Amino acid sequence: MKHVDANTWYPYIQGELDREVMLLLEEHLYRCPDCLETYLSCVEQLSSNLPTPVDPVTLTNSIMEQIEVPTVSLPTKQHPKKPASDRTRMLRNYFIAAAATILLMFTGIFQAIFQQVDDFRHNPSNNVSRVSDQLVEQTIRFLKVAPPKDPNSN
Repeated sequence: MKHVDANTWYPYIQGELDREVMLLLEEHLYRCPDCLETYLSCVEQLSSNLPTPVDPVTLTNSIMEQIEVPTVSLPTKQHPKKPASDRTRMLRNYFIAAAATILLMFTGIFQAIFQQVDDFRHNPSNNVSRVSDQLVEQTIRFLKVAPPKDPNSN
């Protein structure tokens, strides 16, 4: 990395360089600790030559007058609603699940499921054959009720 010498930093400190050169030197200061040290020593040497503000309030007021404040008009229409945050979405889903669980508990659906499981545990072979028999009977009833399909009609 190429270092900048003190002879370049003095005009930089006094503001005598072009804007582009000053921006390049400023960028270099961010990257190079050696040049930053050289720059600070140059500032210390030139500090006696730098103007000192007489009245800080006057200086502040003159700087504030030079700053242009842009006028911004605020939009009058309302912004669309922001999507719900992750926490809000999580809480909403939790309450929906809790409400569904309570509803199912009061309807007795869990008791019916547990009863079926208990019945199956006590007679597993009987339950399998009973379920199979019911499926066969329902299939036969369906076939009896369903009208035969005429092979000539399309």
